[in-house]
Amino acid sequence: MPTHLYSVFADLIINQDFEENAKRWEQEKAEMQNDLMIAGSLVDTDKEIELLKKAEIIAEELISQYDPTKTALLTGDMGKAKEIDKLVNKHKEDFGRTVREIADNLRVEMTEADELFISTTASVSLLSIILAVIGAASAIALAYFITTSITRPVNKIVTQANEIAEGDLDQAKISLKSRDEIADLA
Repeated sequence: MPTHLYSVFADLIINQDFEENAKRWEQEKAEMQNDLMIAGSLVDTDKEIELLKKAEIIAEELISQYDPTKTALLTGDMGKAKEIDKLVNKHKEDFGRTVREIADNLRVEMTEADELFISTTASVSLLSIILAVIGAASAIALAYFITTSITRPVNKIVTQANEIAEGDLDQAKISLKSRDEIADLA
Protein backbone atom coordinates (compact mmCIF):
# COMPACT_ATOMS: atom_id res chain seq x y z
CA MET A 1 0.00 0.00 0.00
CA PRO A 2 2.36 2.80 1.08
CA THR A 3 5.11 1.13 -0.91
CA HIS A 4 3.06 1.81 -4.03
CA LEU A 5 2.46 5.39 -2.94
CA TYR A 6 6.15 5.77 -2.19
CA SER A 7 7.00 4.53 -5.67
CA VAL A 8 4.64 7.21 -7.05
CA PHE A 9 6.55 9.82 -4.98
CA ALA A 10 9.86 8.48 -6.26
CA ASP A 11 8.59 8.49 -9.83
CA LEU A 12 7.38 12.08 -9.37
CA ILE A 13 10.80 13.16 -8.15
CA ILE A 14 12.76 11.22 -10.77
CA ASN A 15 10.63 11.59 -13.92
CA GLN A 16 8.64 14.71 -13.05
CA ASP A 17 5.81 13.63 -15.38
CA PHE A 18 3.20 15.47 -13.34
CA GLU A 19 0.12 14.63 -15.41
CA GLU A 20 0.73 10.86 -15.65
CA ASN A 21 1.92 10.77 -12.07
CA ALA A 22 -1.25 12.49 -10.83
CA LYS A 23 -3.42 9.76 -12.41
CA ARG A 24 -1.33 7.00 -10.86
CA TRP A 25 -1.35 8.85 -7.53
CA GLU A 26 -5.15 8.92 -7.44
CA GLN A 27 -5.36 5.19 -8.26
CA GLU A 28 -2.83 4.17 -5.62
CA LYS A 29 -4.38 6.49 -3.03
CA ALA A 30 -7.86 5.04 -3.66
CA GLU A 31 -6.49 1.49 -3.47
CA MET A 32 -4.78 2.21 -0.14
CA GLN A 33 -7.93 3.78 1.28
CA ASN A 34 -9.94 0.76 0.11
CA ASP A 35 -7.40 -1.60 1.72
CA LEU A 36 -7.68 0.33 4.99
CA MET A 37 -11.48 0.04 4.81
CA ILE A 38 -11.18 -3.74 4.32
CA ALA A 39 -8.75 -3.93 7.23
CA GLY A 40 -11.33 -2.04 9.29
CA SER A 41 -13.80 -4.86 8.74
CA LEU A 42 -11.27 -7.42 10.02
CA VAL A 43 -10.04 -5.79 13.21
CA ASP A 44 -12.03 -6.36 16.37
CA THR A 45 -9.81 -6.08 19.42
CA ASP A 46 -9.03 -2.74 21.06
CA LYS A 47 -5.36 -3.13 20.18
CA GLU A 48 -6.12 -3.83 16.51
CA ILE A 49 -8.53 -0.89 16.32
CA GLU A 50 -5.90 1.37 17.88
CA LEU A 51 -3.28 0.11 15.41
CA LEU A 52 -5.64 0.64 12.48
CA LYS A 53 -6.30 4.22 13.59
CA LYS A 54 -2.55 4.74 13.79
CA ALA A 55 -2.16 3.31 10.26
CA GLU A 56 -4.91 5.62 8.98
CA ILE A 57 -3.19 8.65 10.53
CA ILE A 58 0.15 7.65 8.98
CA ALA A 59 -1.57 7.13 5.62
CA GLU A 60 -3.13 10.59 5.81
CA GLU A 61 0.24 12.11 6.69
CA LEU A 62 1.78 10.28 3.77
CA ILE A 63 -0.97 11.45 1.41
CA SER A 64 -0.66 15.02 2.65
CA GLN A 65 2.94 15.17 1.41
CA TYR A 66 2.11 14.72 -2.28
CA ASP A 67 1.12 18.29 -3.08
CA PRO A 68 4.07 19.87 -1.20
CA THR A 69 6.42 17.51 -3.07
CA LYS A 70 4.86 18.48 -6.39
CA THR A 71 5.09 22.18 -5.49
CA ALA A 72 8.75 21.83 -4.44
CA LEU A 73 9.55 20.15 -7.75
CA LEU A 74 7.65 22.71 -9.80
CA THR A 75 9.51 25.54 -8.06
CA GLY A 76 12.84 23.73 -8.40
CA ASP A 77 13.37 23.41 -4.63
CA MET A 78 15.11 20.01 -4.68
CA GLY A 79 16.25 20.45 -1.05
CA LYS A 80 12.61 20.66 0.08
CA ALA A 81 11.67 17.73 -2.21
CA LYS A 82 14.42 15.56 -0.67
CA GLU A 83 13.39 16.60 2.84
CA ILE A 84 9.79 15.59 2.08
CA ASP A 85 11.06 12.35 0.49
CA LYS A 86 12.80 11.41 3.76
CA LEU A 87 9.59 12.15 5.68
CA VAL A 88 7.55 10.09 3.23
CA ASN A 89 10.04 7.22 3.57
CA LYS A 90 9.65 7.37 7.37
CA HIS A 91 5.85 7.30 7.03
CA LYS A 92 6.14 4.32 4.70
CA GLU A 93 8.26 2.40 7.22
CA ASP A 94 5.99 3.34 10.15
CA PHE A 95 2.94 2.29 8.17
CA GLY A 96 4.56 -1.03 7.26
CA ARG A 97 5.39 -1.79 10.90
CA THR A 98 1.88 -0.91 12.01
CA VAL A 99 0.23 -3.06 9.34
CA ARG A 100 2.55 -5.99 10.16
CA GLU A 101 1.57 -5.68 13.82
CA ILE A 102 -2.13 -5.77 12.85
CA ALA A 103 -1.47 -8.81 10.65
CA ASP A 104 0.41 -10.54 13.48
CA ASN A 105 -2.51 -9.94 15.86
CA LEU A 106 -4.96 -11.30 13.29
CA ARG A 107 -2.74 -14.38 12.80
CA VAL A 108 -2.71 -14.99 16.56
CA GLU A 109 -6.51 -14.69 16.64
CA MET A 110 -6.81 -17.06 13.71
CA THR A 111 -4.50 -19.59 15.41
CA GLU A 112 -6.50 -19.34 18.64
CA ALA A 113 -9.75 -19.80 16.71
CA ASP A 114 -8.29 -22.83 14.92
CA GLU A 115 -7.18 -24.35 18.23
CA LEU A 116 -10.63 -23.73 19.73
CA PHE A 117 -12.26 -25.33 16.68
CA ILE A 118 -10.00 -28.37 16.92
CA SER A 119 -10.63 -28.66 20.65
CA THR A 120 -14.38 -28.32 20.19
CA THR A 121 -14.37 -30.84 17.36
CA ALA A 122 -12.44 -33.30 19.54
CA SER A 123 -14.91 -32.79 22.40
CA VAL A 124 -17.90 -33.29 20.12
CA SER A 125 -16.30 -36.40 18.64
CA LEU A 126 -15.61 -37.82 22.09
CA LEU A 127 -19.16 -37.05 23.20
CA SER A 128 -20.50 -38.74 20.07
CA ILE A 129 -18.43 -41.84 20.77
CA ILE A 130 -19.59 -41.93 24.40
CA LEU A 131 -23.23 -41.56 23.35
CA ALA A 132 -22.80 -44.28 20.72
CA VAL A 133 -21.30 -46.63 23.32
CA ILE A 134 -24.11 -45.84 25.79
CA GLY A 135 -26.69 -46.38 23.03
CA ALA A 136 -25.12 -49.69 22.00
CA ALA A 137 -24.92 -50.84 25.65
CA SER A 138 -28.55 -49.88 26.18
CA ALA A 139 -29.59 -51.75 23.04
CA ILE A 140 -27.65 -54.83 24.16
CA ALA A 141 -29.19 -54.66 27.65
CA LEU A 142 -32.69 -54.28 26.19
CA ALA A 143 -32.10 -57.17 23.78
CA TYR A 144 -30.82 -59.31 26.66
CA PHE A 145 -33.88 -58.46 28.78
CA ILE A 146 -36.31 -59.24 25.96
CA THR A 147 -34.46 -62.44 25.04
CA THR A 148 -34.33 -63.74 28.61
CA SER A 149 -37.98 -62.83 29.21
CA ILE A 150 -38.83 -65.13 26.29
CA THR A 151 -36.24 -67.90 26.71
CA ARG A 152 -36.46 -68.38 30.50
CA PRO A 153 -40.12 -69.56 30.49
CA VAL A 154 -39.54 -71.61 27.33
CA ASN A 155 -36.51 -73.25 28.97
CA LYS A 156 -38.63 -74.10 32.05
CA ILE A 157 -41.28 -75.67 29.82
CA VAL A 158 -38.64 -77.59 27.82
CA THR A 159 -37.05 -78.88 31.03
CA GLN A 160 -40.41 -80.06 32.36
CA ALA A 161 -41.32 -81.61 28.99
CA ASN A 162 -38.01 -83.51 28.98
CA GLU A 163 -38.69 -84.83 32.48
CA ILE A 164 -42.18 -85.95 31.41
CA ALA A 165 -40.63 -87.55 28.33
CA GLU A 166 -38.26 -89.49 30.63
CA GLY A 167 -41.27 -90.85 32.47
CA ASP A 168 -41.53 -88.47 35.43
CA LEU A 169 -45.23 -87.74 35.38
CA ASP A 170 -45.29 -86.12 38.82
CA GLN A 171 -44.43 -82.69 37.48
CA ALA A 172 -46.26 -79.77 39.05
CA LYS A 173 -47.73 -77.10 36.88
CA ILE A 174 -45.20 -74.40 36.04
CA SER A 175 -46.33 -71.03 37.26
CA LEU A 176 -45.40 -68.11 35.06
CA LYS A 177 -46.20 -64.47 35.70
CA SER A 178 -47.02 -63.70 32.11
CA ARG A 179 -50.39 -64.00 30.41
CA ASP A 180 -49.22 -64.89 26.93
CA GLU A 181 -49.10 -68.09 24.87
CA ILE A 182 -46.08 -69.37 26.73
CA ALA A 183 -47.94 -69.12 30.07
CA ASP A 184 -50.87 -70.98 28.46
CA LEU A 185 -48.47 -73.71 27.32
CA ALA A 186 -47.05 -74.06 30.85
